[in-house]
Amino acid sequence: ITRDMLPWDVLQDLNGTITRSRLSVDVLDDLNQSIKVITRDMLPWDVLQDLNGTISRSRLPADVLQDLNRTVTKSMLGQDVLADLNRTVGKTDLDDLILMYLRPEITAQPQLQTAHTDSNVTFGVSAEGKYLSYQWQKNGFDLAGETSPTLVVTEANASLHDGNYSVVVSNDFGSVTSQSTSLQVEAASMATTHTVQGASNLEMIWVEPGTFTMGSPTSEAGRNADREDEHTVTLTKGFYLGKYEVTQAQYQAVMTGNSNQLSATPSQYTGNDRPVEKVSWDDAQIFLTRLNAAEQAAGRLPAGWSYVLPTESEWEYACRAGTTTAYSWGASIAASNANYDQSGISQTRDVGQYAANPWGFYDMHGNVWEWTADWYQAAYPSGTVTDPTGPASGSSRVTRGGSWHYPGTFLRSARRLDSAPGARYNVLGFRVGFKASQ
Repeated sequence: ITRDMLPWDVLQDLNGTITRSRLSVDVLDDLNQSIKVITRDMLPWDVLQDLNGTISRSRLPADVLQDLNRTVTKSMLGQDVLADLNRTVGKTDLDDLILMYLRPEITAQPQLQTAHTDSNVTFGVSAEGKYLSYQWQKNGFDLAGETSPTLVVTEANASLHDGNYSVVVSNDFGSVTSQSTSLQVEAASMATTHTVQGASNLEMIWVEPGTFTMGSPTSEAGRNADREDEHTVTLTKGFYLGKYEVTQAQYQAVMTGNSNQLSATPSQYTGNDRPVEKVSWDDAQIFLTRLNAAEQAAGRLPAGWSYVLPTESEWEYACRAGTTTAYSWGASIAASNANYDQSGISQTRDVGQYAANPWGFYDMHGNVWEWTADWYQAAYPSGTVTDPTGPASGSSRVTRGGSWHYPGTFLRSARRLDSAPGARYNVLGFRVGFKASQ
């Protein structure tokens, strides 16, 4: 008998919901005693089709829903089920399973780093997990304030920063420590020379850091007692300095067409290889700004480096080039040493016409005065100073080196002069420095 052989009223009964209350006592008894086991091969096709359909809660009778809604406790489970549950997932196993998914997991470890002195170094870690916190350590000790996924070491220094670095990643479910990785800071292997393409191939020489005595001894002839007191200066960072004073060709290469309407050829004594003169300190700043911008645009300016005027202490350090005498060549001066008033030239001349000092710099004495970065102050700081940059403010800037118009004693390594930042004279030029930002 199939469903299509049944009359409508019988089908209606079949389609109705059969609950336990509609079954007779003998049927219930059979069900409860499991007298007859019904298998799928005993069922007709249309019943199997119903069985294979999706059963939703809306198709279930109220008593079945009531059973489904009951909370199943361990006391309701058979001993065989409890044994399986206890054997498969115990409490310890469950705890470990939960922690495995909730505690932090490091997915990318910090990497070994080698850095040069004064460079910046970045360590990074990647981790997965909720509500993570980070604590960087050096040699097993917490680094105060370093609580982000990245650690930046600025101006790396071997004595301060060499060591083993790791990070502890934590949340409420546990913590994990990254592998330890070392940082080794090495002295920068700087090229001994540098060429500035954007300034008509201006040549520069590398100056190693060091310590020297700045100023002049009381016995030095021509000394200015009010502004040359000897004191010890330590320069901790090397720098490049122009091999020559900035020439007119180099100045023109940078300044031609500048928007500030400054003359590209301001000099009184013209010549491509003569030093540029009649440039103020302010003019020099415009030159440097334009040079930095051009070199950066050309992809030739390293990150963190810039072209600048040297500080007064850097200038004297390079001028002395390890010497302690009044001039880099000795204690006295002659017309063959430099271009000054006794040379009889009475104007500038091409750069590089006299012997270089021991470090290879030309015309540090004579030809034109050279602007430095510092504000002028007569009194030097007392004692030992490190990387001095002069006073924070003032009314005039320091110039150094003497010129074609001044007597020989003004060309001494320790001699200082001051000029207003806007001053332009035919005895006044500049030399370019190049260094990492302070």
